[in-house]
Amino acid sequence: MSSEQNWEGRQWIVYGQRESKDVVLRVLSYNIFADHYKCENIQYTSARSWMTRRGRLLQEIVSYNPSIVCLQDVDHLTDWWQPQFAQHGYAICVGQRSQFRETTPPEFVAVVYKMADFQLFKSVTVELNDCADTLREVSNSFKDRCKTDHVGLVVFLQPWGTNTMRSALCVASTMLADRPVDFDVRKQQCEFFTRQVEMANKEFQLPVIMGVALNDV
Repeated sequence: MSSEQNWEGRQWIVYGQRESKDVVLRVLSYNIFADHYKCENIQYTSARSWMTRRGRLLQEIVSYNPSIVCLQDVDHLTDWWQPQFAQHGYAICVGQRSQFRETTPPEFVAVVYKMADFQLFKSVTVELNDCADTLREVSNSFKDRCKTDHVGLVVFLQPWGTNTMRSALCVASTMLADRPVDFDVRKQQCEFFTRQVEMANKEFQLPVIMGVALNDV
């Protein structure tokens, strides 16, 4: 990693070696922790105010110069993220969380991409609540726990003619159940979402990039 990719002194682990002839595609996945969760509970940062955090989050994201960004836990969509990404040359495609439960906040997952590199030609929103309907021989209480109102987003991006990419891409972003006790729910959601990505991509058979907030070790 070059020095400009280090953010606030973080140490990066470099995996593998890249041949010079390879196409470079820089992808970032980031759970930005929605403001409505009350950011005073965030650890490892001095920026707990949204008015401070939003600028630092944007600054960090664009500092990596990613071609594609998968985001989870997004709010302040229209008043911050959409206009700010547009100013930096990015388009944003979002999927909004379901509201089966009345307590679910208005929150999104997103795929952000450089408009100079890609154009969007298809998107699919995946309701993770639907995973409960696929389960057999499990209790109704477990099915109810699986309805966490999380969603996934699958987008299909076509590189422009000037892009060195030789293929379109299938890019998926999602966030799994976030309660520590719901490890069994996360397993079912993960299996369900990967199947839905496979089904959405069946027509095209494109390389898949997936950014997921796993909320689990």
